[in-house]
Amino acid sequence: SHSLVLTTAHSVRNWKSYPEPVFHGSALFFGPLKEMYYFRVTSVLEENSSLDYAIVNISWQQNVMPPDIGVVRSIVVSGDFKSNEIYAVPFFALGTPWDRIPDPIRSNGTQFLILSDPRLEETLLFNAGVVEGNSGGPIFLSDGRLLGIVSGGNHGLGADGFDRNDPANIESWNQAIPIGRIYRESQLLKKLLP
Repeated sequence: SHSLVLTTAHSVRNWKSYPEPVFHGSALFFGPLKEMYYFRVTSVLEENSSLDYAIVNISWQQNVMPPDIGVVRSIVVSGDFKSNEIYAVPFFALGTPWDRIPDPIRSNGTQFLILSDPRLEETLLFNAGVVEGNSGGPIFLSDGRLLGIVSGGNHGLGADGFDRNDPANIESWNQAIPIGRIYRESQLLKKLLP
């Protein structure tokens, strides 16, 4: 009935703003009839505001956890991809903006770039579309490895950026936090994924 979730720190701040004991947030995994599964953040185990990530413990409403919930088994680590190079590798981003529940958004991408500037919070640029509400959602390579978590984008809810993101125009690409960078900072993640 409890799960650990890696998400953005700013998403956790938004969740905390909801009045208790309301369950808030929605799972990315739904049953065959699109039943919704709600959760509440019970504790923040690790939070890094400067890098904008948090690992939280959640409890599921009525102790009912979504069936077949996905578990991250491997991640992209530092050294898998060189910084400041554009890679043409298939990947996809997941998210559940409130206006799309219970239909999570899956957007496919073809190119990404990991910036090496350590002063930047959001150092992964990618050409899959996201909208407001995707924050904290995972970005997976086609082989199942976690590449990063969505942290922001250039397009608001319903804007052209989600459905018609321009893969050739890097200025229209969205931002994420590379999991390799989170892994270097997170003692808890090192324990969970040695």
